[in-house]
Amino acid sequence: MKRLIRWAQLLGIVVVAGGLISACSTTQKDIGPTDYQHSESRPGLQFPPGLSTGRMDPRLIVPEGRSTRLSTYDGDRHDAGVSGGVGVVLPEAEGLQVMRSGSQRWLRVSTVADTVWPQVREFFVRQGFEFHLEDPRLGILETTWRENKDDIPQTTIRRWLGKAAEFLYESPTRDRYRVRLERLSDTGQTDIFITHRRAIEIEVGPDSNESTLSWAPGDTDPEREAEMLTRLMVYLGADTLHAEASVAQPVEQKALANFVKRDDQISVLVSQDFADAWRAVGLALDRLGMSVQDRNRTEGKYYVHYADPYRHADDSVFSKLAFWRSDDAAADDYIIGVTDSADGVEVTLSDADGERSNSETAERILQLLLEQLL
Repeated sequence: MKRLIRWAQLLGIVVVAGGLISACSTTQKDIGPTDYQHSESRPGLQFPPGLSTGRMDPRLIVPEGRSTRLSTYDGDRHDAGVSGGVGVVLPEAEGLQVMRSGSQRWLRVSTVADTVWPQVREFFVRQGFEFHLEDPRLGILETTWRENKDDIPQTTIRRWLGKAAEFLYESPTRDRYRVRLERLSDTGQTDIFITHRRAIEIEVGPDSNESTLSWAPGDTDPEREAEMLTRLMVYLGADTLHAEASVAQPVEQKALANFVKRDDQISVLVSQDFADAWRAVGLALDRLGMSVQDRNRTEGKYYVHYADPYRHADDSVFSKLAFWRSDDAAADDYIIGVTDSADGVEVTLSDADGERSNSETAERILQLLLEQLL
């Protein structure tokens, strides 16, 4: 939607236009196509009642004192090397490899996660981000929402005023990133996954005269993910041209996935091997913004927290747009299972007690995962 200049400040533009125009000629360092360094971190976005932010609620983070299954996961990794479905995009450069499996891209570094963690964190700080969530135990960093100045409409006045007047505009979009580190305990390497999420500004209200602006979940942008992956490679020491070539290579099509209902049992069937399917489900959860409390690859289980937006019949229409809500009182714990089967890899959903669920809520969760896997 179109954004207007803050008219209360327009008079000041006219008065100092000469100074602003001269400022437009100031040379700035080229920091890439997406500029977050010159924007501001924003507080938690105000979504319409019932409309999800998709963020992790700090109350949902597993306390440090709780025993973890992640150590079991780390100790039993079987795909630490290059498995059948995983390829290295270009030869290794300075301990950095861009890995690829289908449409998935991630960075593999020849360093243990404890060493990589502070480096990745510092990288995002230098990009202008602050953090909404930091969980070294799970290896998850999630940034706060950040304005992207590139999405400000290029009006005639803005083009005339140039960079000097950017402080008078606000973008109708906000971006946030989630970074997930997975340890390859057999080799001492670490896999780094970066996923992007977007919020877009919408009008909320009964009519145009009384509508107000609020925020709604937008589509993820794989190109933003690739761009941030490239920047991280350069920050960690890769040559710029090598990093750009590695990430920019053509991406293969995603694997076939189908929703299956058989003998009153529902699941998603993925035509990949287990290692690739496990990774794909993890990335799908990242892109959906679901709260992953724990994971265990040996058992093929992700432990998630989910609030069904359709649970209450009196919810507003905006709640029907939500795929996630951080309302702890309305949320439940679920186990997403990833297991080998005769026809491929089966993705199922169980309740907190491990009982397989075929409820409407289970079907909605699996359908959301399917959308990300297709």
